[in-house]
Amino acid sequence: MYFYIYDSFLNVNKYRKILARIEVRLGTLGISGKIKRLNILHHQKEAIEESIRQGAKTIVLVGDDHGIVQAIDTLAKHDVAVGIIPVGNEEDLHIARTLGIPPLELACEVLSRRTIARLDLGKIGVHYFLTSAEVQATTFRCVFPRRTFRVEPIVAKATLTVMNLAPAPTGNEGILQSNPRDGILELIIRDATTSFADVFRSQKIQKMPSIFHIREIELTEPEGATITMDGWRSVKLPSTVTIVPQKIRVIIGRERLFS
Repeated sequence: MYFYIYDSFLNVNKYRKILARIEVRLGTLGISGKIKRLNILHHQKEAIEESIRQGAKTIVLVGDDHGIVQAIDTLAKHDVAVGIIPVGNEEDLHIARTLGIPPLELACEVLSRRTIARLDLGKIGVHYFLTSAEVQATTFRCVFPRRTFRVEPIVAKATLTVMNLAPAPTGNEGILQSNPRDGILELIIRDATTSFADVFRSQKIQKMPSIFHIREIELTEPEGATITMDGWRSVKLPSTVTIVPQKIRVIIGRERLFS
């Protein structure tokens, strides 16, 4: 049974016709289902858990990247398939593009084909992340299994990113592409004053990031600094970051940016 959870920002008139077209297409494809609309009184976690109690086998998130990443913690605790119908501003639909899911009614075709992949998730403490976790500091101490390294950036301030699913497009996919099905995280350390795109456009060696492939890492300092997961949840250091392989089942499209 399909359950569709509409993000709260869709509760305005500008999206009424868009959602109506999507619902018609879902009905034509024979995959319509129960709809839950989020609002100030009906939160996402409650909607997901309520849907599962009511027999949901597939939960479809209708909205943008923000709704997807905020649902990961809850979805990771249940064995349900996850679908996405991207609706919203183009700059907030990176995750869907990476997964090969086109926006609006076209996403219904992907749902109907039901190609499911088990994706890795990153984990810090009891919380999961889908895309990345990030912290800024002047120096880091990174503890790998059986080895300890102190990383001292040569710039005044550096950004440390642990990547599971690289956003798309960035213009530097050849270096930053991350496969959420390979059981590996990418640890990337770069100059905090530049974006990923700026880093890889630069020809200066000091601008190039350091990249490590990891399964687990303990970030022990700077103690008290916060590492931000998926751009919204923060956890204080020291923290251990691990990969949890094949943790979540997601419906993906043919045009996905990973194998």
